[in-house]
Amino acid sequence: MKKIVLLVLLIVTLVTITTWSADVKMSELPVVTTLTDNDLFMLSYYSGGLYYSKKITVGNIKTVLSPVAGSSSIITVGTVVNGTWNSAVLPVEVDGHATGNLTAVQVSGTIIHNIGQSNTIANLTLPAAAQGYSFLLQVGETSTAGNYLRLVAASGSTMYVDGVASKDYASFDSPTIGDWLSCFTAKVGASTYNWFCTTGRGTVTTN
Repeated sequence: MKKIVLLVLLIVTLVTITTWSADVKMSELPVVTTLTDNDLFMLSYYSGGLYYSKKITVGNIKTVLSPVAGSSSIITVGTVVNGTWNSAVLPVEVDGHATGNLTAVQVSGTIIHNIGQSNTIANLTLPAAAQGYSFLLQVGETSTAGNYLRLVAASGSTMYVDGVASKDYASFDSPTIGDWLSCFTAKVGASTYNWFCTTGRGTVTTN
């Protein structure tokens, strides 16, 4: 009787070990077509000669990757727009209707608009040129002549406008809906960068 009990325990043990240690190909795992905020991912990494594992939920990922107001959606996984998760990346819109200094984040893959300018002057000062900046300045609201929408080079700096160097600013003196200007930074030395802006539509004045 004792031998039979031991044999049963041995069989149960072997079955248990086999169940938990069986290898499954990734291609044979169930396919997930929808995710909830509580679904888990396992993260594994190697450090100091040891392997470590952690968990992260879909909700955590959304929080980490979600852009905040005035920031740029650099991550190409998805973005949150008006509280809704989107699988496509949308450029962040930056309010440029009033005079002020643009931050590095506000000129990183963004669209800057002038909605709310309402026939006032708007001087938008660029940050010092550095690697990887780019944005589109878009006129979405017409202002009367003289109430310009202007990009101003950072203090002590200049910019290229439509291929011409050493310009202090690029300006829509009579902003009209549909006018736009694209700008990006490019390397001009071993460790130096400059702004390059090109008119897409409308009349841009410089100095």
